[in-house]
Amino acid sequence: HLPEHEAQKPTQRPTNGSDKYHFAEEIEEEETLSLQEKEVELIKKSLERNRGKRKAAAEELGISERTLYRKIKQYDL
Repeated sequence: HLPEHEAQKPTQRPTNGSDKYHFAEEIEEEETLSLQEKEVELIKKSLERNRGKRKAAAEELGISERTLYRKIKQYDL
C-alpha cells in the first residue's frame, strides 16, 4: 500500500500536447482481430470446462451471464 499522501495524488500520463486517446488509434486491425480470436477461444474453453453451463462459465470468466449470452450471439458460438 502507498503512504496516504502518495495514494491521494492523481495519476498523470505524459500528454506531449497530443490527444490523450492517441494510443487507441495505434491499434492495428490485425491486433484487434487477435483479441477477438482470443476472446472466442477463452469463451469456448470455459464453456467446455463447465459442460455448456453458461452461468458457471460466466462466473469463471468474471463476466455477467448477460454479457456471455451477448458474446455467444455476437461470435455465433
